[in-house]
Amino acid sequence: MMKRIMLLSVLGIALLFLGCVPEVQVREPQPITAEHVDPAAEIGSGEEKTVEVRLGLINQTDQPLAEEEDFTGQWVLRNSAGEARASGGLFTVGPLDPNERSFPLTWRAELESGTYTLEWGAPSAGTTIVEFQVQRDDHGVMIGTLRQRTTDEYLVEQPAS
Repeated sequence: MMKRIMLLSVLGIALLFLGCVPEVQVREPQPITAEHVDPAAEIGSGEEKTVEVRLGLINQTDQPLAEEEDFTGQWVLRNSAGEARASGGLFTVGPLDPNERSFPLTWRAELESGTYTLEWGAPSAGTTIVEFQVQRDDHGVMIGTLRQRTTDEYLVEQPAS
């Protein structure tokens, strides 16, 4: 009788612990869309008095995002007159872990002192527009961000070829 009570007690405790084990859920990577990511740009000074532009994405979710091979990201850098100074594309991104910031593209160049506008985005991610100022002197180059905005709309206008 005592053995039976002991066995039932052990069995009851084991069942109690089994009921407390959290269920493990495997998260399937989600697609990269404007509701999941924001395009991101970081602008700073690089080596030898260059301006360095880093372009990427920020996963705004707690879900992993799948690699996208047809991303079609585009960027344009314009001077204060609106003339394209440089442009390019990024066509594969990801995968991105939850809340990850990834900057797979870096562009460097010497820019004259002045105001510039960077447009960076993709139809599936929206657009970030950064207006910044470059100040060049004998000691190097200083960069200051004047305005930055991000939208879910794709607004990048490629220069005419």
